Amino acid sequence: MGVRIIRLDAVAFLWKEIGSPSIHLTETHAVVKLLRLLADFSTESVVILTETNVPKAENLSYFGDRDEAHVVYNFPLPPLVLHSFQQADARALTKWAAGLDQPAPGTAFFNFLDSHDGIGVLGARGILSDGQIKAMGKRVQDYGGFISMRTDSDGRKSPYEFNITWFSALNRYDSTEPVELQVNRFVASRAIALVLQGVPGIYMPSMMGSKNDVEAVFREGEWRSINRTGVDVRRLFDVLRDEDAVPSRIARTYTELLQKRVAEPAFHPAAGQKVLEIDRRVFAVVRTPQDEEYRVLCAINVSSEEVEFSVSAADAGFEPGVLTELTAERTVDATGGTIDLVLEPYGVWWIKGTAPQNS
Repeated sequence: MGVRIIRLDAVAFLWKEIGSPSIHLTETHAVVKLLRLLADFSTESVVILTETNVPKAENLSYFGDRDEAHVVYNFPLPPLVLHSFQQADARALTKWAAGLDQPAPGTAFFNFLDSHDGIGVLGARGILSDGQIKAMGKRVQDYGGFISMRTDSDGRKSPYEFNITWFSALNRYDSTEPVELQVNRFVASRAIALVLQGVPGIYMPSMMGSKNDVEAVFREGEWRSINRTGVDVRRLFDVLRDEDAVPSRIARTYTELLQKRVAEPAFHPAAGQKVLEIDRRVFAVVRTPQDEEYRVLCAINVSSEEVEFSVSAADAGFEPGVLTELTAERTVDATGGTIDLVLEPYGVWWIKGTAPQNS
């Protein structure tokens, strides 16, 4: 019937067994393996995507021995990106990304930031401290969102997810900041999901910079309704025609990034990845296509400050020379062996250059 991706929602709870927690049971993995087998024998290309909002080891177990999911949700990513932009500090995100193991051939991470449910928190536990997660939740509440709690095994309550739109999580509802700065902050955060190894996932309301629908929360009595506003197509196209409106600005800039990403083999899920530590306000990763003839250095400023830094061309894996910056079609002079950059607030730079011949 033309289905290309089968998403298994909360699949960890698929099989029930009285007297057990009914999560991650052997039978559950057996069902996923069966679906994978059917997908592999299909005459069409079908991808099995598992959604399991659980700690890292259990989440990755749904790759199986390359005989279960093709793609699994990358749950630590959303809270780590949100934390980075709230604190203007990408160190936790950088450390986590540097420690990620490359998935086996034929498998990939699903790099999403938000969904119809909210921004999950469980993936950040053990990476961010309880204090950092609490501070993140406090900011979400200050920005008009809610915190869904769960009961842990010790009986205590802890945050499970933040219920807020991604745009509102980054931009306070009564902000007096210039609209351009708010849009740039939003797009820079989304760009991190575009450059990391894996397949980016985009929740369509976020593509338009949807803001908190608080009326729906009180009307329906459901916190998740804050980010489930229906789309009126005619009104949407009217807004997109207004070049000064937030949805139009976001869609235009975001679409340009997507077009450049699709055209660049270095962003293929199987392309290599190396995370660099440059500045606490910068998330930087080098992507290398399979032919290894060149590199793309992605540098994203998570702060409202201008950031000036230098990185050795050799450390980034580049041959010294004149490099091409893809997002704005500009050049970067690295003939002296050093890449000197000045990132504007929430700047996104994708720099492409030749790899050393002996690499």
